[in-house]
Amino acid sequence: MDKLPVEYRWALNAEDRPVPITLAQRGERYTCPLCRNAMVARLGAQLQHHFGHLTTNRCNSEAVSIAALRRWLAMHLDQALNERRAMPFTWQCALCNQTHSQNLLENVSHVLEELLNAPESPDVRLTDAQGTQRAAFYILGEGMPLPQSLQQSVGQGSFAFALSAALLPESDDLVAFLATLKPSAAPCPLWDDPAVVRQPERLRRLLINLANRPPYYFFGAVETIDGLVDVVRVGRYRVWAAFPFWQRVVGGTLNRLSPDVEIFIQNWDQPDGGTIYLYYVRIRETRAIALRRYPLHSAPSLRVDDRYRLLRFTALDMARELVSK
Repeated sequence: MDKLPVEYRWALNAEDRPVPITLAQRGERYTCPLCRNAMVARLGAQLQHHFGHLTTNRCNSEAVSIAALRRWLAMHLDQALNERRAMPFTWQCALCNQTHSQNLLENVSHVLEELLNAPESPDVRLTDAQGTQRAAFYILGEGMPLPQSLQQSVGQGSFAFALSAALLPESDDLVAFLATLKPSAAPCPLWDDPAVVRQPERLRRLLINLANRPPYYFFGAVETIDGLVDVVRVGRYRVWAAFPFWQRVVGGTLNRLSPDVEIFIQNWDQPDGGTIYLYYVRIRETRAIALRRYPLHSAPSLRVDDRYRLLRFTALDMARELVSK
């Protein structure tokens, strides 16, 4: 049994619809989303408004909130989809720093509710007719880390939201509720350009091709180009090189030269016996990538002088030193 009754913030009404305490009414019949036993809305003046069980129970208050918020969100999204209502959503894009707007239900055919609480699975998913995920909602309890699947959705052209289990809608207006959310991942129209490389396999192929043609090395700064953040210009391409994405796709071993200077080094063996060495360099606020192909029985030696201590020495300077000699 919960020690603090104020922790129960949700219940089901007589129509089996989730109701947050912010919308509860006196005299209405309520039940618990988990145990289905009777609950009452305590709306007095002395304590924070809350629901309480009428009998002794062992329902976890946070589990009640997660189950109810999941059902509330899926129910409202499904209703909007069936009624062909648009769900306009506006967000500040983390990929290009511009403001975008889109109907959240655009090309959506199904609203799927995860009832098994499977690890890494979103609580609510929106998919198109082919089953491709268009949006995912993760409801997280206090102290729960962001799921890896949510983090990997960044830059992949779909929405992902992390919602606190403590979140309470102020009304049944889903558009107003969505307006309070900040996406962890979202589509970016600028990223639809074929010249933007953001797919893992496409990035790997591009890096290998760079290393296998003269001059057999490359270096470039990670910067903002044409409105896109964390990209490197490679000819006509703009390669996404946000560090979490690079670490997932390329990997590397950390070499820390000082608190402000880090070099991540990875090597890829090639079919002919050669090796491609790849570097991700971070010096203070600057970042750069570099790579070089070495023939069979040849390998680089990491020789770095003290110039990196100079404030004017950037990650691009270091990247150039690593591969162009």
